[in-house]
Amino acid sequence: GPSGREVCVTGSFDHKVRVWDALSGDLLQTVDSFKSHVNALAFDVYGKYLYAGDGKGVIKEFLFSSREQGDGDVLKFIRVNKDLEGEPISCIQTMSSKRKLVVLTKRSNLCSIDLGVFSVGRQYHGIKCLRTHVRFAISPDERYIISGSEDGRTFMWNIEGGQVVQLQHIVNAGNPITCISWSPYEHVIAASTFKPEHPVMIFVHDSSKDDVREAAQLEDRSLGTQPRAVQTPRRLKHISQVERERDRERANILEDLPTELTPDQVSNIISGIKSRMARSYERDYLGANQ
Repeated sequence: GPSGREVCVTGSFDHKVRVWDALSGDLLQTVDSFKSHVNALAFDVYGKYLYAGDGKGVIKEFLFSSREQGDGDVLKFIRVNKDLEGEPISCIQTMSSKRKLVVLTKRSNLCSIDLGVFSVGRQYHGIKCLRTHVRFAISPDERYIISGSEDGRTFMWNIEGGQVVQLQHIVNAGNPITCISWSPYEHVIAASTFKPEHPVMIFVHDSSKDDVREAAQLEDRSLGTQPRAVQTPRRLKHISQVERERDRERANILEDLPTELTPDQVSNIISGIKSRMARSYERDYLGANQ
């Protein structure tokens, strides 16, 4: 919370939101103003506001109080949005650079909510979400939304323009892709599914590929600017491909080793290995140009 208190907030099937002290485990407050199970919770970036969505499509905004324990409720109700009433909320995400929420319902409705007027703004089409809880992700630069779908496909949208493309290389053969996470530190995306014994799929930025045509469709041309490498969703490759390429590089290094080495040769070899590892890391994870 804004006062520095570490709290944990949970939603549940008994229609209640509970606030816990994260350190002691004490229950600080129970909010019982919802009329359906609470499916989704999201803090703003400062931990000052909490947004909660339920099975009836109602989204409520709460303010964290700076009062110490015992002086009053931790959460204070601010306002409610019923634009999506009748559509169970599946996922809510907040955006730090824009006064917006992004919300997904179980009526295949992915949309943004303008926090200025607290009403639904732009809608994003293509996703299928009717029975399964699907969690989408927002890119670190907050230009794109990426999400799996119940039909096993993956889509990416430009947040401002609403343009959508299907990512042909991230698919799951008709099984729902239920959760996607976009790393805030690396060019890495992880995708998971409910399919039995199915591994988490991890994709990394592949700087050896040219920008795909779909990525250009998502650029915000109205600004007249080109996005940085982290902003351009270039083609991704599976992590296993990266490991195979690294194995080939290691084998090439071993083939170049002589049978007898002097101290100077050892020093040069170590320097060369460090240099190759640095270039490989930049290429595979940081997206540097070769």
